[in-house]
Amino acid sequence: MSWRTPWGIITSILVHHDIEHFLLNFQAMMTFLLFYILLNIINQEIKSCRLSFYFSPFISAILANVFSLLIFPNYTSLGASGVYSAMEGYDFALALTFLITKFKNIKSLSELNKKINAIIFNSFTMMYIFLDILFSPTYSRGSSYNSFVHWISFFINFIATATILGEELLINLLFFCSSLTIFLIRYVIKCSYYLKTIQA
Repeated sequence: MSWRTPWGIITSILVHHDIEHFLLNFQAMMTFLLFYILLNIINQEIKSCRLSFYFSPFISAILANVFSLLIFPNYTSLGASGVYSAMEGYDFALALTFLITKFKNIKSLSELNKKINAIIFNSFTMMYIFLDILFSPTYSRGSSYNSFVHWISFFINFIATATILGEELLINLLFFCSSLTIFLIRYVIKCSYYLKTIQA
């Protein structure tokens, strides 16, 4: 992926270092696809999100590659990890939406008991994704992965899903998005310094 091969913003998603790299990305994609399916089964599917899940991760990954090429033109990356990072963003927004909706509509203890399984699974999904972001090397600064693409893919699909789900979620996520934006700005600055150090 470079300015001499601009088609790499798309083809880089399809190319992997080796079979192990491919299998790791495939496993992650299947994991978050399973989360998506279970979220809809347990919470009752939001129809407006049904189709967007199947193409928005790829669009998010391509846009993230464009940003990466603009900011780090000499940085080479490949693999479908940007796609599964976008799937994470989608699942996180979906789980948070369902969680907010469940709590908002609870007016008695009996209603809470009826929705407790959905609340637990939504909370588990969010915690799983949070821990994956916290400890996975794909999101770590200075690792051998292009973690910038992963963060941007997650962020783009997270915001896109929030927009699809409506104004209620956007209001509840305002603080989260602001914090994430500040983090990304700091991250870009630190990555730029890191790359200059390597080149020196």
